[in-house]
Amino acid sequence: MNGKLIRTLVFALTCCSILGSCRTAVRFASETRVKEVQEIKSSSHLDGKRKALLKEIERWLGVPYCFGGTSLNCVDCSGFVMNLYKSIGIKIPRTAEEQAQMGKTISLENLAVGDLLFFGNGRNITHVAISIGGWDIVHSATSRGVVCEKLSYALIKDFKFAKRVLE
Repeated sequence: MNGKLIRTLVFALTCCSILGSCRTAVRFASETRVKEVQEIKSSSHLDGKRKALLKEIERWLGVPYCFGGTSLNCVDCSGFVMNLYKSIGIKIPRTAEEQAQMGKTISLENLAVGDLLFFGNGRNITHVAISIGGWDIVHSATSRGVVCEKLSYALIKDFKFAKRVLE
């Protein structure tokens, strides 16, 4: 075989390996937290919209990330949040920048299920996540897709503000 064909085959196999392992990692990472989302959902102190929001989050856990995505095939952070709110009858804009204009600003200490957390650099909003209570968030991460995790230093360093859209 010639060198170009070998390089092409190696590249194709590497891409398949990377993409395949990412999908597996996304599913594994999210499935370890599904039980936590279910436990929060069963909490009696939540109203109907918040419980419905958590139920919808369960459906999206593990969906892979893609820029501009808005479906269960692949989704970006703002597309994910837009679809969650749409599922409970609330229309919000498509981009994180536009979503950041909605709602009432709240402190991190007062986060409740459904609150939105915005991240960015300088004046730009570059990412949005949704609180499932306390320091637990769900978001569509570029490297892992839709995951549930604790708010970490990696994210908090770019934190801008939180907003409450659901009253």
